[in-house]
Order: sequence, then structure tokens, then C-alpha cells
Amino acid sequence: FPELLKVVDGLPPVTVITSVRRRGGKVIVSGTTHDDGDIVSVQVNGQDATLVAVTDGVVDWRTEITVKTGAVITATARDKSGNQEQTPHRVILSK
Repeated sequence: FPELLKVVDGLPPVTVITSVRRRGGKVIVSGTTHDDGDIVSVQVNGQDATLVAVTDGVVDWRTEITVKTGAVITATARDKSGNQEQTPHRVILSK
């Protein structure tokens, strides 16, 4: 019997920032990332986010960063296959 084809994850994850709120001098950023494989990391403005809930193909995450009003907040993810998100989610921090 011929060997079955191996599934290859060729699609990058997709990240959505769901909440941005101030707490003291910090900004708490939360979101969700989806993928057809395992998500290994999420970064917000280059800083690793904490993965707070992990299920198959879905990760909820949160991080605290220091940014000024008007700054762009960018969230991106990478999956276990090495696929890096090509269109990170960006929001601008308002007052």
C-alpha cells in the first residue's frame, strides 16, 4: 500500500487584537490567534505575549506594554511549522 501524503501546514496564523486598555503607566493588550496548526508564539510590538488559553488552533493571549498615546500597537504570531503572520493586526492607541 502506498504511503499516505503528509499534511503540510502552509498557512500562517491570523491574529486579532480584541482589547486595549490603560492601567497606570502600562497598556494591557489582549487578543486571539487562529491557525490550522499549533501556535507557538504571539508578539505585541516585539514583546512576547502570555498565552492564557490554548486549544487546538486557537490561542487567547495578553501582555502589558509601555507606549504613548498615538502609538501603533502591532500583534503578530508564528505557528509550529514556522509560518509567520504576514499581515499583523495593528491598532492606534487613542486617549
